[in-house]
Amino acid sequence: MKDITRSERSDEQLEAIIAETGDWVLVGTNDQLICRAASFGHAIDQALDQMFGPNVVIALVRRPCDHIVVFTDQMFRIWERIVTREMPKGCRWIPNLPFGEDLL
Repeated sequence: MKDITRSERSDEQLEAIIAETGDWVLVGTNDQLICRAASFGHAIDQALDQMFGPNVVIALVRRPCDHIVVFTDQMFRIWERIVTREMPKGCRWIPNLPFGEDLL
């Protein structure tokens, strides 16, 4: 990550391109390339899946031309905004609940 020039985007700008196709890469510790994704939304999904695996995701990077770098804190903010906005009325967000865990 030290060689990448960071191109900052606001949460709103990133939400606007969530489904736009592009070459996104998940970057881990020591600049390890974990996997690739075809959109920012897919990159977020991949990063969330990696949370339960052996890899640590440091950032999502759009390549090659604009080098958008989204660190995990911003990624989680965007993901939470999208999830809470798309919830049916009457439901509420329960943070930190492991995926797939039954509430019953």
